[in-house]
Amino acid sequence: MNTQDLLNKLYGVNTFDADDQMGVTAIAITPTQFLANDPNALQLTIINTGANDMNIWTDSSVSTTKGIRIAANGGSYEIDFTRFGTFPTRTWWAIGILGTTTLNSKRLLSV
Repeated sequence: MNTQDLLNKLYGVNTFDADDQMGVTAIAITPTQFLANDPNALQLTIINTGANDMNIWTDSSVSTTKGIRIAANGGSYEIDFTRFGTFPTRTWWAIGILGTTTLNSKRLLSV
C-alpha cells in the first residue's frame, strides 16, 4: 500500500493535492484573497516564502493586527478538518505586515 492509498483510507475518500489554486503568490500590504472557498478541502498548508511576516484570515478583515501570523522566510501554517472543522474549506486572505511577501499554498482535496 503506497502513501496515496493510505491517505485515501485515512480520510475514507479518494484524495489529491492542489497547488496554489488561484495562482496568487504576491501578498501586498492590503488584504489579498489567495484561496477561494472549496467544500472538498480536507487539509491546507500555507508557506510564507517571502521576506516579510504576514497574517492570514478567512475574510477581507485580515489586518496587521488581526489574523494568524506566519513568519517570513519559510514560516508555515497547516490545518486539517479533523481538528479545525471547515477551516480548510474556507476562503483565505492575507496581508503583508511590513511590506510585500510571497506565499505558496497546497490543499488536500477529496474527489
